[in-house]
Amino acid sequence: MKKILSALALSMSIAATCSAIAPDQVALGGVNINAKSSYLESIYGKPSKVNYRGDFKVEGFYGTTLKVSYWATIPFGGEMLGMDTMANNGFSTPAGISVGMDEAIIEKTYGRPDEFKRGMCVSDAQPLGRVAFGTERKRNCYVYKYQYPSYPMNILALYFECENGKITRIGTRKGLDMSRG
Repeated sequence: MKKILSALALSMSIAATCSAIAPDQVALGGVNINAKSSYLESIYGKPSKVNYRGDFKVEGFYGTTLKVSYWATIPFGGEMLGMDTMANNGFSTPAGISVGMDEAIIEKTYGRPDEFKRGMCVSDAQPLGRVAFGTERKRNCYVYKYQYPSYPMNILALYFECENGKITRIGTRKGLDMSRG
C-alpha cells in the first residue's frame, strides 16, 4: 500500500509540474483544431497552393506564412490535423499570442510547457517547410520549442518556436504524432 501511495504521489507531482491547456485553446486565427477545412475556407477562402502528401494528407498554403494540414480521405476527409503560422499575419492564439511577440509571454500565459526542446537555427529560413539536409547552421543561435498538450486526452497540442527571444512560429497539432511537419 505504501508503494502505491508513493507512486501516486510521484505521478501527481510530475503532472503538476507541466501545463495542459483546454482543447478550445488549441486554435489559431479563430479556427480551432477540430474545425473542418470547409470552415477555414468559408472564412479565409481557398488556399493559394495545395500539396497532396500521399493518399491521406493534404497541405493547404495561404501565401508563404500559413499552412494547414488535413485528412484527404473518407471518413476523415477535411478534418484538420494542424496549422502553422510563421509571421505576424493576424493569426494569434485565443490568448492573443502571435508571432513576433517576446518569448517570455508564453510561460507567463500558459505556464511551464509539457515539452521543451532546444535546437540549432539554420542560416536560411525555409518558410513552412522542413530544413534541407546540409543547410548551414548559424553560430550561437538556438530555436526553443514549447509544447502544451490539451487535456483530458493529450491528442491536441499548441506549440511555439522561438529564436533570439522572439516567437517565430506558432502551430496546432492533432493526433498522437505531435511533431512539426
